Amino acid sequence: MAQSAAPTRLPRQWLWQARLIWFLILGLALWKLILGTPLIYAEKITVCTGTAQECVEGISPTAEDDEAIQAAGLSIGQYARLAMVFRLFEVVVWFGTGLLIFSLRSDDWMALAVSAMMILFTSGQASDPISRAYPNLDWLAQLGFSLQNALLFLFIGLFPNGRFAPRWMKWYWIAMIALALLSDFILQSLIPWAEWLWLPGWLSFLILGPYSQIYRYRKTSNPVERIQTRWEVFGFGAMAGLILIGAILQIVGLVPDFVMQDFFFGLASLAIPVSVGISVLRYRLWDIDVIIRRTLVYGALTATLGLVFFGSVVLLQSLVTAVGGQQSAVVTVVSTLLIAALFTPLRRRIQNDIDRRFFRKKYDAEVIMAAFGSSLREKVNLEDLQTQITAVVEETLQPEHLSLWLRPVRRLGAEQGQQRSVGGQPSAVISALSVAEDIFANRHI
Repeated sequence: MAQSAAPTRLPRQWLWQARLIWFLILGLALWKLILGTPLIYAEKITVCTGTAQECVEGISPTAEDDEAIQAAGLSIGQYARLAMVFRLFEVVVWFGTGLLIFSLRSDDWMALAVSAMMILFTSGQASDPISRAYPNLDWLAQLGFSLQNALLFLFIGLFPNGRFAPRWMKWYWIAMIALALLSDFILQSLIPWAEWLWLPGWLSFLILGPYSQIYRYRKTSNPVERIQTRWEVFGFGAMAGLILIGAILQIVGLVPDFVMQDFFFGLASLAIPVSVGISVLRYRLWDIDVIIRRTLVYGALTATLGLVFFGSVVLLQSLVTAVGGQQSAVVTVVSTLLIAALFTPLRRRIQNDIDRRFFRKKYDAEVIMAAFGSSLREKVNLEDLQTQITAVVEETLQPEHLSLWLRPVRRLGAEQGQQRSVGGQPSAVISALSVAEDIFANRHI
């Protein structure tokens, strides 16, 4: 297992205290799950008959939701059991990832914080049902919710190297963590409008959180930390993209509100434990650039083909209806054949566009290497070769340091004054070309 290069390893004298805090958080999360899961199920099988505001605050289906569920051929009980099975799957992924991180990296305080955050997130949905059923335990249920938000801010502010970036952001993250911990216990009891502090708090988080990650990535991270950051950003970006798709489907009426709440949001959130778990534990086993590139290519391709398909169906059906007076199944067949014909050329065009805009180094490297290979075969002067290959490597790879070593050429008996050649080309030229090809082959995405 690859160890993090960040200095987040706990000293031996602090290990037991950190692990004790983690086990306390684990106990709080398990308590909320055990107590809250039956309460969540009880609310889901009960149709809300209260006011609109009361139905919105709870998780019980409304009368409209009940009608939609029955129209789909399910009873309210069957739907509730299906939703609970999916919730169990969510818990297994989040909770299991948190336990895996703890079991492998319990001597790293950053890994402990990430693990505790994931474990608490599995029990977040149980906070309000516990508060409604047991008002005396409201403070304990909300404590878990506040801790998970505080750990989220700690994670965004410090991951992966355990240092604030830039340094002045330390005070912002301390303020956000304090707001998360105090808002439900002290501020709201002293200031009635304290809950409105979350509005500027979350808005600033949406701006300064990404800024902190970008600054750290560009200014202070080493190559290993940059790989970890890309995994983290990929997970949050994938979640945001899926939620955006779901919101669009919800707006156009293809997905009901309760399905979004019970399934789609939870499915989108699973991108976080998977990507962050890989970032903490196994970031070197997969090339994140390959995953990002293919996600962009096939995501854009799917969206484009979807628009073309629905657009062609609507347009052709309108024409057929206007001419013949009724719809035809031939339109769907023609649209499907059109999509099949467009798939390969459209994929190539999108991939080239994405490479030029987002993977410029790779795109330039391939173009420059092709031109370099052609021009290199015409050169025999070693000084010219050294200058050209150095310039190409600096332009495409942009290394911090670069040195070029050419293997000494063995001279053959009577041909003391000539270089040994292969296929009519000097061996030094062939060696340089081989080195360059090996360099770029290792960077191929």
